[in-house]
Amino acid sequence: KLPRAREIEGAGVLHGPVRAGTQFRALLTSPCIARSELSGQVDPAALPAQLEARLGKRARVTRRRWDFALVGGFNRHWGLELPQALAVSAGSVLVLEATEDIPHEALLVAEREGVGERRVEGFGRVCFRDAPTEAPTLRNHDDDAKPVARSATTCSVSSSRTCSTRR
Repeated sequence: KLPRAREIEGAGVLHGPVRAGTQFRALLTSPCIARSELSGQVDPAALPAQLEARLGKRARVTRRRWDFALVGGFNRHWGLELPQALAVSAGSVLVLEATEDIPHEALLVAEREGVGERRVEGFGRVCFRDAPTEAPTLRNHDDDAKPVARSATTCSVSSSRTCSTRR
């Protein structure tokens, strides 16, 4: 069985091993259905642990920017709809930090096999990208000529979308 080609190409795509201590991103290219190991129920919050396990516990999720959606399906053999499940939406990003060196082949296997459930149906597709390179600062647009003195709100628009208020 020939391995299929990578789903992503271009600038920012990881093309080599990841060294320990390096940050990188996992981008979901399709919705991902994750299941909790403790309860056995569909639980999108279980995705970070499943992604870490897929990489052999050689990385940990440090930040995430995700959204959720209901997904369904249809069983042609039975002629019935499949139960809907809450999934992590395509386009969601998880920032990981390598705790030890990760060979490029391990990343390719994770991209090829995916993560979560119903991968045969196309769910759980993932690709790996370089770490975010910019963290732009957003300012209040009340007055572009001078910075806001009352309380400036700074937002990091990297993968985590964290905001803090300075007084």
